[in-house]
Amino acid sequence: MMRFGRLSLVILAVASAAFLLVGQFPLSSILFRRYVASPIPSSVSHVRFESQSLILEPVVCFRFSISSEDFVGIVTREGYGKATDVGVFLNGVGSGPAWWNPYPVIERGELYRSKAGEGRGYLYYNRSLSIAYYLYWGI
Repeated sequence: MMRFGRLSLVILAVASAAFLLVGQFPLSSILFRRYVASPIPSSVSHVRFESQSLILEPVVCFRFSISSEDFVGIVTREGYGKATDVGVFLNGVGSGPAWWNPYPVIERGELYRSKAGEGRGYLYYNRSLSIAYYLYWGI
């Protein structure tokens, strides 16, 4: 009986710690760090995200504002490379929510792809509007 009490106490402590961590770091911040960049640059604002299944064949979409300097820092630090497969990125656009639509600005931006072996992570940036789009297309 004592063993069950200790186990219950450990489970309660772990659940409480997890609750506090999630409360301190919203899901959007946790996923931004996981998929886009960690740490999150100070100029990042107006973050919107949506995910469709984080387990099997995930699709994760972000739209956010960021300064040009911080964007260059993310590309360099996280190892993004210039993307040449724009068609694959545009095919994935249909997987995103209505607010995630880079089509109006696609002609005037830059497209990067995440490091090899990490799925289909695309980072698109329009310098004139300081808006970035990120798509992780795990399908």
